[in-house]
Amino acid sequence: MHWRAAPSAQASLRLELDKLVAEQPADLALMEGHCVFEIKSPATSKGEAVRALMAAPPFSGRLPLFIGDDVTDIAGIAAAKELGGAGYSVGQILEGADGVFASPAEVAAFLAQLAAPHQKARTA
Repeated sequence: MHWRAAPSAQASLRLELDKLVAEQPADLALMEGHCVFEIKSPATSKGEAVRALMAAPPFSGRLPLFIGDDVTDIAGIAAAKELGGAGYSVGQILEGADGVFASPAEVAAFLAQLAAPHQKARTA
């Protein structure tokens, strides 16, 4: 849950989410990032998700590119790099990131530039 637009709600949201997690029969953990709370299983991470995706078609045999903006994305960045790809952060340098984008608009421009040769090939 992102609370960026309502910073005054952080404390009450944290209390409610702590209660919700405690009431669940599954083993869950509440992770706090920059203006966000994530509920997840402590047994899984975004890194494991990247590894699973990269093992399945159509991603197997390709190099991953992971772009994240929060500490909850560090495991995804690490997994992408372990698999021969790259990991970048947005707005702040995250541990292990190959570089940092200043803004989401900068990410969009970078992705458009990466996609441009493929778009031209499809229309040719």
